[in-house]
Amino acid sequence: LLMLFALLYLIGVNTYVCLGSVAVLTIGLFFKVYQISNKYGEYGMMKKAAYKAVPEVLKSRSKILFMQWKKN
Repeated sequence: LLMLFALLYLIGVNTYVCLGSVAVLTIGLFFKVYQISNKYGEYGMMKKAAYKAVPEVLKSRSKILFMQWKKN
């Protein structure tokens, strides 16, 4: 958001318009993070990202791993 403000300011957009747009985006981001935190708990964003990284299927072309696991 700071970079967006700097970019808009350097382009020549009115300072109040820059501040207003960055303030609105900041409030929106704050509420989105708060909503995710309420939904998933303390580490909500990390849990959401980790859930997307879980593979749907694991494929094994050999039974050696399972045979060693059974021995232990």
